[in-house]
Amino acid sequence: MKYTEENLWVKQRGSKAEIGITNYIRDDLGEVVMVEMPEAGEEILKGETIFTVEFADSVIDFKCPLHVNVIKFNEDLEEDTCLINEDSESTYVLKCEILDSDELDELLSLKEYKEICN
Repeated sequence: MKYTEENLWVKQRGSKAEIGITNYIRDDLGEVVMVEMPEAGEEILKGETIFTVEFADSVIDFKCPLHVNVIKFNEDLEEDTCLINEDSESTYVLKCEILDSDELDELLSLKEYKEICN
């Protein structure tokens, strides 16, 4: 698993990936109330908003860490956010196809991510 400075995690599976939010940001900003996700089939460039998360006290537009094509989003989160509140790093927000695999090299290791969180 790789991480971003924006508190996202990326789990690569060949040419595909799952993307979600880290436990760190969820613990910092509180309970997730709602997740607004893109449509399946949507192409998202690196740096564009990939999804929006409403926390108890704030709303964050997360920027896409990679150039991707959205395969599917986690439909369970539309109805109930308890899974992402229990363990954010085991609950993906969306699955995607990676369109520029070179961008994976720019992501952080767990050690690098922990260093910026401290």
